[in-house]
Amino acid sequence: MTKSTLQAGDVVIVRTGRAGDAAVVTEEIAGFNCIDLIITRPSNLIYPQFFARYLNSSYGRDQIARLSAGTAQQHFNVGALKKLRFPDIGKADQIEIDAKLTEMDNAAHMIALEIDHLNRLRANLLTDIFGGAQ
Repeated sequence: MTKSTLQAGDVVIVRTGRAGDAAVVTEEIAGFNCIDLIITRPSNLIYPQFFARYLNSSYGRDQIARLSAGTAQQHFNVGALKKLRFPDIGKADQIEIDAKLTEMDNAAHMIALEIDHLNRLRANLLTDIFGGAQ
């Protein structure tokens, strides 16, 4: 079962169902055993977070869809993963791109929270001004 034991920094990929969904294994779940996932151990040339982002991107998802088999339920396997085209980008650039995308994700999350707050404020003001349902 050693091959299916997760290590921090592994990238796990869903085989069946939402084939291709990917995530990086954290310290908290290292040591768990997952036989129903594809477990990749990226080389020193690949930044795991960038690899997972790439797999989850529209371009990565399109490739996975083309390489998946099955009619009723898509199935992605190790053989198909080996055929996946990965961009020729140095690890330092992968780290920089991931950091910038993380900043953008965080900013988008903060904006969404602010929009939600403003919508609630608007609704409360309208209720205060025009009265609410009694």
